[in-house]
Amino acid sequence: EVIPRLLEPVEEDRMTADEALRVLDGATASPFSARAPEKRGRVVWSRDDNDKKRLRLRVEPKGLGEDLVGQSTFTFAWNAFVFLWTRGALLGGGPLFAAFSLPFWAAGARIGGQTVRSIY
Repeated sequence: EVIPRLLEPVEEDRMTADEALRVLDGATASPFSARAPEKRGRVVWSRDDNDKKRLRLRVEPKGLGEDLVGQSTFTFAWNAFVFLWTRGALLGGGPLFAAFSLPFWAAGARIGGQTVRSIY
């Protein structure tokens, strides 16, 4: 593929921009399809319309999928449980006892943020 070859850690192994353009144009044989633009997962790559010697790389939003359903369900269940536990702690033990739920609220905010970011 073009992208992994462009991102090789060792400079000698990297594909140059000219080589990548030749592969994208179909002038050089490659083990993958040389159509541009081509979507590979979340990445779309193509030649720049303004400058033919440059490549354009764009990351597409992932969108809603099956894996997001499980993650969203877990996030909702986690935060609902923490809410109920905190409410019970406030009613039964007071604010000091409820303060023990703060790390769980932080974890809930983090997994909630990860769920929202996974859409994009």
